[in-house]
Amino acid sequence: MCDRAPTAAHQALSAAALPLLAAFLLLAGTGASGGVPATIATDRAGPSPSASVAGFPSVPLPTTASLNITNYTAAPSRGVVGHPVYFNVTVTGGSAPYTYWYTGLPHPCASESVASLYCLPGEVQFFNVTVFVNDSAGAHANATRPLQVWSGFTGPPHIVSFVAWPSSVDVYHLTTIYINATSSSVLGYTFLGLPPGCASFNISANQCIPSLPGVYHLRVLVADGFGIQSTSVTVLTVTGTVPPPPTSTGPAPPAPWVFPLSVGVVVIALAAGALVLMRRGKRARPPA
Repeated sequence: MCDRAPTAAHQALSAAALPLLAAFLLLAGTGASGGVPATIATDRAGPSPSASVAGFPSVPLPTTASLNITNYTAAPSRGVVGHPVYFNVTVTGGSAPYTYWYTGLPHPCASESVASLYCLPGEVQFFNVTVFVNDSAGAHANATRPLQVWSGFTGPPHIVSFVAWPSSVDVYHLTTIYINATSSSVLGYTFLGLPPGCASFNISANQCIPSLPGVYHLRVLVADGFGIQSTSVTVLTVTGTVPPPPTSTGPAPPAPWVFPLSVGVVVIALAAGALVLMRRGKRARPPA
């Protein structure tokens, strides 16, 4: 093995490797043996910190983006009393975790530290709802959006159809009474004029087994949450005859005159017996 003097190529390669070695030492936080430690400095042009190693230019370090509310919505954007509204907040930057606080909410909604707040408004009014967001580093941001809450009343219930199917049925056979109605509120149903054997239930498909033939004019009352009613009429025809009541297989009951006659016979027999005893008593009495 023989020693050779370094060639020009070796010297050029060593010179090119020096910047890479310096960058590695910068990331590792130390210099060469007994070398220069990495330092954090503030860039004069701004608050962004930078790192430098003696003999090399400073390298800017990544910084945390500022806290920002990028999106704040209410769904739906127009609320209805008694129907859910969700306030949704999207936050970027800052230092997690975040805390949330909402003000200006409709009654009886209450603030919670959540990015999606559930609210069930109970009053008709116009509101400006503000959300305040804080991060763990003390940064804060806020945003405001309007919310209109209305009663939801759009007029009385609209009855689309009211039928009995089948509309003609034999006695003791099933028919179903259907009501189809629309409204911006919850609906309630009352059925009137039903044949015997049927009852009214607060449902849109009311089953019925009539027990008496006839032609029945059925009526339905549809009421919404505001107390407004709509009505409609349909016809149900029940055919057939009512079967006779079941007969008893036991002995026939006695005729109504049997009991008084039996009592009379007993009374007559007792009277005759008493008379016989009286006559015998007279015969057996000695003469005076």
